[in-house]
Amino acid sequence: MRARILLLGLVGLMWCSPGRAKAQPDETLRVMAYNLLNFPDPVPAGRADTFKTIFDASLPDLILVCELKTAAGAESLLSNALNADGGGTYRRADFQSNTSGGSNLQNLAFYNQNKLALYEQAIVRTHVRDINRYTFFFRDPFLAGHNDTTWLDAYMVHFKAGSTVSDENDRARMADSLRAAIDRRGLNRNVVVGGDFNVGTSAEAAYATLDDPFADVWLRDPANRPGSWGSNSTYADVHTQSTRTSSIFGDGSGGGLDDRYDFLLLSSNVFTGSSPVAYAGDSYTAFGNNGNCYNNSIFACSPNPVSRRVRSALYYMSDHLPVLLDLEVTYPEFTALPTSIAAVDVRAWTAEGRLYGESRTGGHWTLFDLTGRLVAHAAVGPGSWSWTADNHLPSGPLLWRWQGADGMQTAKLLPGTHH
Repeated sequence: MRARILLLGLVGLMWCSPGRAKAQPDETLRVMAYNLLNFPDPVPAGRADTFKTIFDASLPDLILVCELKTAAGAESLLSNALNADGGGTYRRADFQSNTSGGSNLQNLAFYNQNKLALYEQAIVRTHVRDINRYTFFFRDPFLAGHNDTTWLDAYMVHFKAGSTVSDENDRARMADSLRAAIDRRGLNRNVVVGGDFNVGTSAEAAYATLDDPFADVWLRDPANRPGSWGSNSTYADVHTQSTRTSSIFGDGSGGGLDDRYDFLLLSSNVFTGSSPVAYAGDSYTAFGNNGNCYNNSIFACSPNPVSRRVRSALYYMSDHLPVLLDLEVTYPEFTALPTSIAAVDVRAWTAEGRLYGESRTGGHWTLFDLTGRLVAHAAVGPGSWSWTADNHLPSGPLLWRWQGADGMQTAKLLPGTHH
């Protein structure tokens, strides 16, 4: 039986059967990747309400989007779709204008703050448009006495469109940039990559660069459907574009569902279940596509467990379908937090609203409150140091974690400010 402390805190080959067999994961996280088609333009107006219909039917916890044009559009999605019922459960990352090329199409992450906390976000520059990374940690509903938080690196991409050799070369260069960024982060990180990849076959260089079993981080395609996807009825169940047989309101593509451009990829450790974050087998889906609407609009996918009302929202929201999958999260077991850590030549304490510490070697410390919110973090050298909040430390207790330059890791409960 797992012994735990009732405090809110933190956590951190060849083809095989994906996912971990576990009767009851501690948490399930549903991930969505969605090309929003020039949101919030063009007409019809009110597409945030349209997205709400899709959101209510799919209930994703982490939503990675591309073709978002403005910060106002991001706020509209947050306020009028994700938090429209007044709960305030969802938050978004900071809107960052594209820094690569001349594109006015941005990526963004929205997330359920009851399950995830955003630790940092970063841009991977390419010659076409930015790739965005969002690093989250999971909110364990119990304080685990361990030295690892459960982390998730989520990347959102929008590769160059087009079918010319030049377009394929552009996608390959963007994939090289993504590959380098992921590999620099190191092995054994939990990684999900979503987006509109605009690739037509698994043989294309951009796809092969990511789905490379000899790379430091092998990105796996949960659909496991290699081949030439475009205009091929064999792959009708994984096609994501177009939801329409003809362009509507002067934007987007027509032609019906006959291309697979949108993906969610997983690092091999997540895909195979060797990580605390594991793919829930068979959860990958092109939402609304039941496999029998090849070359037709999303309305033709009938009978369908997705209602006609939701399919109508998919039709009017974008020419792309969103892609979904589920991740199962198992939090670390409690092993007891040390009351004294002088034996490892580092210590920390609070006094008069200030955090103090001293260490034999340099390192990095992080401080979290009982909601799982990151209060502060800093890199320090050997010797003594101190830190104070703008006003005072949060009411305690607080979880302080240390990662030493010598590899030593430890954690300690500290009192915060008493009100």
